Amino acid sequence: MTDTRLYLPMTDEALLLCVTKGDDSAFTVLHDRHRAAMSYALEKWLPIYARRPPDLAEDILQETFLAVAHATEAVMNVEAWLWGTMWQHAWRLAA
Repeated sequence: MTDTRLYLPMTDEALLLCVTKGDDSAFTVLHDRHRAAMSYALEKWLPIYARRPPDLAEDILQETFLAVAHATEAVMNVEAWLWGTMWQHAWRLAA
């Protein structure tokens, strides 16, 4: 496995482009960069809007990052795409 420190200065868009080419280290950096903030937002939102099992936030994050892992093309704003994907999964799974 490649040393992920080499990827840290890369933009999210550059990381996603690497992910689309099968680069697991780029995925790890992208995941680690965004997961904590996304998890925090879900933990604040879910008790208000959903009757939920305890692991629903984790399920939503797994679905979101699975979409990243299966990305086939780059997007213009990865952060917006990630959060949009997360909220789509949140609404679908929390219903």
